Parts: sequence; C-alpha cells; structure tokens
Amino acid sequence: KNLYILTEGGKDIGYGHLTRCISLLQFYPYSKLIIFAKDKENVEKFLKLQNIPKDRYSFYNWHYGCMPNLKDKFVFIDSYLAKDFLLKKIEKITKKLIFYDDYKQRNYKLYKNSIIINPTFSAKELFFSFKKNILLGPKFLMLRKAFFKVSRKKINKKVKKIFVSLGGNSHKEKNILLNKVIKLLNKFNFEIVIPKNLDDVKMKKIMQEVDLAICAGGQTILELTRVGVPHISVCLADNQLPTLKYLTRKNLTFFAGWYWDKSLLKNIEKYLDILSDFEIRKEISQKLQNLIDGKGTLRIINTTFGKRVTTY
Repeated sequence: KNLYILTEGGKDIGYGHLTRCISLLQFYPYSKLIIFAKDKENVEKFLKLQNIPKDRYSFYNWHYGCMPNLKDKFVFIDSYLAKDFLLKKIEKITKKLIFYDDYKQRNYKLYKNSIIINPTFSAKELFFSFKKNILLGPKFLMLRKAFFKVSRKKINKKVKKIFVSLGGNSHKEKNILLNKVIKLLNKFNFEIVIPKNLDDVKMKKIMQEVDLAICAGGQTILELTRVGVPHISVCLADNQLPTLKYLTRKNLTFFAGWYWDKSLLKNIEKYLDILSDFEIRKEISQKLQNLIDGKGTLRIINTTFGKRVTTY
C-alpha cells in the first residue's frame, strides 16, 4: 500500500516535521515525502545528509493545493501550516487520511473518517472527548531508525561532556542565547550540535557519549530521552510546552525557562550544579529510557495501514 507523507520544513519552519517523518521512510519502503519548503536547496541538503534517496521525496506547494494525485491513496499529514479547508478536500478523495499532531491545533471533529495520532505524554488529557479513530500517547512517538534499539546509558561519575543544541532553525535571539550559554560552559567540555547536519546514526553516537544536555523542547529532546541523557531544557516555541510541562511535572527535565527569560542563564547554572551529582543523573537516565521504547513508527504502520512490520 503506497503512502504519501505531506509535510513541511526548511527556512522559518525548522526540520522537526521532516526528521520524524523520515522514520516512516526508513521503516516503510512504499512511502514518499511530499514537502512544502521555501528553500528547496537547503532541504535537499538536509535529506542528503539523512541518506534519503531522491526518488523518496518530491517538492510541491501542496499548502496551496498543488500536489500529486492522492485519489484512493493512504495519506499521512504532519503539518502546522496547512489549512482545514484544504485538508477536508484531501480527506474526501483519499482512501485514508492520517494526522500526526503533537499540538492539537485543529478541530478534528470535522474529520469523520480520518485517524488522529497525538504522541505527546499528555495526549489523553487533550483528547479525552474522542472515542474512536485516535491513537494517543508516547508509544506512538516517531523516532528515526537508529533509536529503535538503544542500550542502557552508561553514566560517568563526573560530567565529562555536555551536549548543547537549540534546534535546527536559526534566528537572531536564539543565536544570542547560544553564545551566552557557550560562555557559561567555559569550564566544561561541550559539543554544539545542529540536528539538521547529522543523520540518526551520528546523532545517536554523540548522545551516547555525553553526560547531560542543554536543549530545546522539540524532536531532539525526545531522542535524548530515548538514549537516557539527562537534560536542562529551554522552550523556543509554544508547541514545545506540552512535552516540557509533562517532563518537568515528573521531575525528568530541568526546565530553565523560555529563551527570552531573564533568569534563564542563572537557572541553567543552578541545574548544572544539581546534575553534577552522579546518583541524580543515574536515576533520571533510567526513568527517561523507560518513557520511550523507539517502536512508535512501527505501531503507527501496523495500526493504520494494515501492513504488519515487525523489525527492520
């Protein structure tokens, strides 16, 4: 069964949607990305770094109705920007429409025959009134193939290396913050990581080698959680809040605040001191790895397409 994955990425959008949709390409060979992007050249560079062949993706201005023939096809939507009137038209012609939404920005009661997937930790609270055609919770989190099998995190007695990443989409305020964080870490060995420049294998390797992370609340924090890296988190966008609030409530991340918060650096410094404790890092690491098992993409494929895929 062919699957078309309609998503977006690149300049002013970021690479989180593309990163998680890549996992569908990796696990399901009959799938293809249909991408809306303002800067195709940069997105192509990103896909090349992710080892995605050119025949597995195409660029369309699908937000404006320009797209391949979707009649009687399985269609997977991962988009914050597409309008409901367009998606309703798509629903009418497809065999099955599947929404992947970690922010609940739509009124899904408008979509009678679609499947809604919300993989956030608090999904059941957001969708408590829905009774059918809905898949909820972190067991449906889509992570790239390298994160399917992960060994228990080795915890060093002392913090030797820190992972630093504030997302893949650059803007002035974030760059200023990054420079301030670098100055704060002058006594530590740290690595600045730009997620869009690494494939899943290289990203996983770096995560396994570090002792803790300073990161935003997007896709990267989920991969860090899977590997068991304790993290100090920074919020860069509203859609990151559900994940950060849940992890904070469960004492599984040290939330330093929004990127514009005046007390942010002070909070980061305080949490670095707390996480210097070996026992605290060990306990948090074990709990983090128990949250996500890396099989979310397989569950989605097996549940929504009727195509049984067990391992890769």
